[in-house]
Amino acid sequence: MNKKITALVLAASLLISTLSLSAPTIHKASATAAGKVLKAASTSNSDKGTTLVLAEDGTVWSWGNSGLTGSETGYYAYQLPHRIHLVDQAGVEQTGRVADIGVGDEHSVILTEAGTVWTFGENFSGMLGDGTRTRRPTPVQVKNADGSVLNAVYAIAVGNNHTLALKTDGTVWAWGAGAFGQLGNGGNSDSDKPVQVMLDTDKPLKNVKEIAAGQTFSMALTTDGKVYTWGYNFFGKLGLGNNQYQYTSAKPEQIAGTGEGGLVVRHIFTNSASDSAFYTTVSDTVYGWGGNTSGQLGNGDYVDYMSGEAPASAPIEIEALRGRGVVQIVSGQQHSLALTGDGNVWGMGKDSHGQLLHFTYPSNPSVNEVYTPVVLDSTTLAGAAYIAAGAYSSFVVNSSGTLYAFGDNIDSQLGLPRLPIQDSNSDGRDDVSWDYIHDGNGDGFNDQYPTKATRPLQPQPLTDGGFTVRGTLKNKATGQPLAHIQVELVHEEYGTMTAETDALGAYTFHHVLSGDHIVRVGYDFRNYFDRTTVLEIPVTSDFTNADLNVETFWSPTSMTFSDESPENGVISGKFSWSGQSVPLSRAVYKVYFADKSGSHVGVVGTSEEYAPFLTIGPMPIPPGATQFKLYVFSNESSTAICSVECATGVTLPITDAGGTVLDPAVRGIAELDLDLDAGEYRGTVELLPIEDQSAIVNIRLVWDDAQGTEIQEWSRQDSGSYVANIPANSPLPAGTEQLVVYALDSNGVIIGKSKLALHDSRREEEELFRKRLKGHLFPEAAGRLTMQTLAARMAKLQDWDDNGSIGAGDALMLLKMIDPYLLDLTD
Repeated sequence: MNKKITALVLAASLLISTLSLSAPTIHKASATAAGKVLKAASTSNSDKGTTLVLAEDGTVWSWGNSGLTGSETGYYAYQLPHRIHLVDQAGVEQTGRVADIGVGDEHSVILTEAGTVWTFGENFSGMLGDGTRTRRPTPVQVKNADGSVLNAVYAIAVGNNHTLALKTDGTVWAWGAGAFGQLGNGGNSDSDKPVQVMLDTDKPLKNVKEIAAGQTFSMALTTDGKVYTWGYNFFGKLGLGNNQYQYTSAKPEQIAGTGEGGLVVRHIFTNSASDSAFYTTVSDTVYGWGGNTSGQLGNGDYVDYMSGEAPASAPIEIEALRGRGVVQIVSGQQHSLALTGDGNVWGMGKDSHGQLLHFTYPSNPSVNEVYTPVVLDSTTLAGAAYIAAGAYSSFVVNSSGTLYAFGDNIDSQLGLPRLPIQDSNSDGRDDVSWDYIHDGNGDGFNDQYPTKATRPLQPQPLTDGGFTVRGTLKNKATGQPLAHIQVELVHEEYGTMTAETDALGAYTFHHVLSGDHIVRVGYDFRNYFDRTTVLEIPVTSDFTNADLNVETFWSPTSMTFSDESPENGVISGKFSWSGQSVPLSRAVYKVYFADKSGSHVGVVGTSEEYAPFLTIGPMPIPPGATQFKLYVFSNESSTAICSVECATGVTLPITDAGGTVLDPAVRGIAELDLDLDAGEYRGTVELLPIEDQSAIVNIRLVWDDAQGTEIQEWSRQDSGSYVANIPANSPLPAGTEQLVVYALDSNGVIIGKSKLALHDSRREEEELFRKRLKGHLFPEAAGRLTMQTLAARMAKLQDWDDNGSIGAGDALMLLKMIDPYLLDLTD
């Protein structure tokens, strides 16, 4: 786009108002409105719609259903204008004014008055110029090859998939698609960073004052009136007089005849959607060349390429525009507009969607193709100051700053509201859009947004309305933020809006209308996260804590390790983990040593790619290490999950087979071997903590089976009590083989663990049980005991006969199980 045109836009102070044809406004929060419009730019893509608008206050706005509008994708918001914010990598929003805008096939470009360039959209050919091929839904800055920000840019020109930048020193730089030589650096390769346009090796193109870019070609005008073109010559659009369709030029070539015969070029023109090009001269003539399939050159004819007609491969005069003071020309895919000094807009070419205001239904080629320029609606569009064209759409800004749009609106690229029903001939089609009429709610407005406009209409006002919803996406198991993950905001009527989390897991949705919404993980990540986990949000104002904790399918849930080293303080063996249903692509796993607080104190090792195990040789246990922690990393860019290490939440207490005590909290449990009744237990469990008790907050006692699988939690108590009393005749869970005691810190993390195997007396030899019971109750007994001796031991007795007290009956029950020689009832 020609930066010089900015000066042609007249200053006035008319706020763009809502059309009289607009539908009832959906309730939104109070919002910021921009002033009048200076210029617009729209996509060259006929299948997607993106339109940018530059307002008088230097702000940029966007709409269209392409998913590339500089904000979140999808949702109803593509039909509403929203402001684009320029935020640098440090999170600082740039407050300076914007000087120019441009839109390519699937990328957009913004030039600031400070001379920096921002881009967003698709990036498969490097057309964003940020040194990557990563798609960017929001603007990023173009950077030089050394990583510094491109600056001192005076003008931009946006092609289909490439961009030109004119610097204040008169040099030209280019980035993006380069397969046809359109970057002008002598090569035929794409570039994701700016490269300089060169006339020849070591000879840069200099003294340039204007640039322009078309579908696959580029143009430059120098201060001495020379016009250069380079790129793909299809349709003869390089203007070299060369009819070879497949010819490409990777270096600028001067167009033949420029500057000869009194012709001094004033301005050059082409657009990202166009295979045509134009220039105007100081003698008030207009010349065009290139694509002319539908008469878009305006020379009174068209070229039937299918029949072998030669293209207009050299500049030819557009006689109908001679002497009319043409100040700007723009082109879509098959139509062109010309703005003359008297404020009239002229059109030529194809009118398939109303982009020339000559559309009729059914389509009539004799009417819908205009071979000689005609004035378009001299009443509504009078006083035009700026024009723009998309693939099949047209835009006009008048001297009061009012924007009009017409043509294709299938993707809301015109930004129109729903239209009041007008059906003058009662054919069931709307007079303006030619859409079938549907008015389900009877409000007099068509239920659907118009797919086209065959008359000039005003887009919706530049009002940054709606609410803002912010939140953080976290791993439910670990609490760790999830970076670069797609998140959806869904409303059953408005549809779905999509955002991507940043490096801290944060996401933001703008322009959210009031109503009940849900937040969930995006569809593209359905294989890795549980999308049934949703957050319900009743939006009535800005919502700032929409935090979503999701379960993962890629994170292991358990880890095992058996120490094979007999040496104290040394471990050796194999780690293995499992539980993930969808392992990450190209995943590697890493095990850390950690202390009781979870802080890393050393690295155990890293697995091979894809391997769910890690084998380690003998290695010392670092001081303070009490547990292992498992992390995962995936360098598969297509998943965008765990591009940095992600905690899995899986930990494992360190058990040293060599005998080193690593347990900082619980050393052991007093013996529990007082089972007398089948499936019942009673007694006292005494915990013996070592001196470091400061981190213990809770004690948890659990019944486990022989394999260590938890059957049932028995008790939880705070760390103030280290004795657990077991009620008499307590039922023992089926399958129980051991009692496990865990010491927990304030975060519920296990920092200590001890086990005690249980013995049911019914499973032992009677004689062995008697000896064990005797040894437990009477460790120093020798020979025959008296009742007095027995009474002295009552402190260790239990209420065996369950009569609520400890007495003779209990003693008799015990003594019956002891050898008779221990009793002397007559003593």
